[in-house]
Order: sequence, then structure tokens, then C-alpha cells
Amino acid sequence: VLMRTAMELQGIACGGLEAIEPKQSIMSSKSFGQMQTQLASIEESISSHCARAVEKMRRQQLVAKRLVVFVHTNRFREDLAQHFQSIEFKLINPTDDLRLITKMAKRCLQRIFKPWYYYKKAGVCLEDLIPKNPRQLDMFHQPSDEHLNHTEQLMAVFDQINQKYGRSTIRLAAEGYSKPWAMRAELKSPAYTTRWSDLPRAIIR
Repeated sequence: VLMRTAMELQGIACGGLEAIEPKQSIMSSKSFGQMQTQLASIEESISSHCARAVEKMRRQQLVAKRLVVFVHTNRFREDLAQHFQSIEFKLINPTDDLRLITKMAKRCLQRIFKPWYYYKKAGVCLEDLIPKNPRQLDMFHQPSDEHLNHTEQLMAVFDQINQKYGRSTIRLAAEGYSKPWAMRAELKSPAYTTRWSDLPRAIIR
């Protein structure tokens, strides 16, 4: 810090000397369009959040060592029973494999889900992120090079298709299709800068 200050006093720009630290965690969560009581619907939501979080993580060339899943009810509904709970899972090997992360996230959800509550929100957090290469693998549960290469090739194709044709063009079946848990479209804020369909229409007569 002192060296940087001294150099800047001499008119030497030092902005480029400061490295940007990679994120230590990435979270994806959203409130449901309507409260949910069915495990299957919340599993779809959690799977969708896994996809968003892994997408961000892979873009930064990171892998996760730990996974956190959480659900909670609407704290403003005092007439309803409340339930706030989270659970974490330590991955044996750091990974960015969406299939594995989604599988483990659903297992975590099944442990904390209670069928008699009205849930308002669910989410996923990928934690203890480290650079993808090099990474240290568990000595006793080390996947084969063939498995690692297959996973990387599969996820790379997954990324390429979605980057070219749009998010969720290809996705895991676990995300579902009807998505009854999703926020209603009429309540979403327009994305004028990222979605052509949201731009206001002008009619010239």
C-alpha cells in the first residue's frame, strides 16, 4: 500500500497493479410467484438456481468445494407457520459439474423440506470457490482422467449452446418445463438493455 501511494504521488498510475480477487461464493435465489407446498416444485426451483449459479461460476473458471441450500416461508404472513432453514454439503472434490451439483442440492432440499409449510423463497449458494486449474482432488475418491475429460467436454458443449442460442436452450430435465413456482411475468421488471422483447414499442401513424 505504501509503495503504491508513493508511486501515485510521483504520477505513476497503479490501478492496473491491483489484482481482482475471485469470488468466494456465488448465490442464486428468487421468491416464488406464489407460495409452494410441493417438494417437486421446489426441487425444480433449486435445480434452476443451480444452473444459474454454475453458469456464473464456470464463466469465472472456478469450482466449488461446498454447497448450501436454503428455503424459507413468508415472514410477513403472521397468519402462517414459519420455517427458515438451510443445509450445507461438502463436495468430495471441487467441481463445476452441473449434474452433480444439482443432484446433491436436491438431496439437501429433501432433508430440510417440510410438507406442511407454505414456502416463499428458495436458493442455492456455491461456496469455497477456487480456481479450476490446478485443483487438489481427494486422494481416496479421485475421479479418473477419462471421467474428468468427459465432464468438461459435456459442460463445454452445454455452455456453448446456451451462449449461442440463449439461456436454458439446453438444460437438465430437473429444472422442469411448466415452472409453476416462477415469478409471474407481469410482475417482472423489464430488461430493456438485455432483452429485445422488453423494449417499448413505438407506433408511427
